[in-house]
Amino acid sequence: MNRNKPNYYGIIPASVRYDPEIPHFAKLIYAEISALSNKEGFCWASNDYFAYVFETTARTVQRAIEALEARGYIRRHIENKTSRKIYINMTEVSPPYDNFVMGTNDKKVVHNNTSNNNINNNIAFEKFWNIIKKKKNKNDARRAFAKIKCDLKPEELAERYNMQFNTKDAKYVPYPSRWLRNESWNESADEERTPNNFYRGEKIYRDEKGFIISKEEHDKLN
Repeated sequence: MNRNKPNYYGIIPASVRYDPEIPHFAKLIYAEISALSNKEGFCWASNDYFAYVFETTARTVQRAIEALEARGYIRRHIENKTSRKIYINMTEVSPPYDNFVMGTNDKKVVHNNTSNNNINNNIAFEKFWNIIKKKKNKNDARRAFAKIKCDLKPEELAERYNMQFNTKDAKYVPYPSRWLRNESWNESADEERTPNNFYRGEKIYRDEKGFIISKEEHDKLN
């Protein structure tokens, strides 16, 4: 087991920090989960890992995680009997991540804000990635996602991406990284406002499986 401690800050939003319904140790576990989520957007650590880091028992850790999950602050995805992923539920923490600054050194503040942004981006990206239909080149997509400026929620952005499958064969749908870099969600918005049988003023013809075909091919089928 890799027991290296993370060298970036853990985050405890106000909604968790001041929640009287969860024990104080659960709040500490939340901070550690946020720290370990910084890289991949989820926390991979087992109860034994947390028990080792905080010098307690795995059962105590389990109770803390159950308390966080019961309050909706986290969710667990069981991969198999020995592996799981823990995700932070962004919708349950408001404001999303208030600044949690240790010390008054300006460099620490800048570093902490960067860590906050990285965690937020990774969690948002994982939401986007879990919904989209074409999962190709995840690392490239993650880098592109981190650079975009968009007011849409990750779920809305993913739905915009998936809209392409309504008008294109899957092989012609661009990889997520390219779609994000080109800010193509704006084009998807245009399509969303257009009736299903038309695209930018032109009538769309489809075969029985719903794929777009030419007018000539459509006439032959009918």
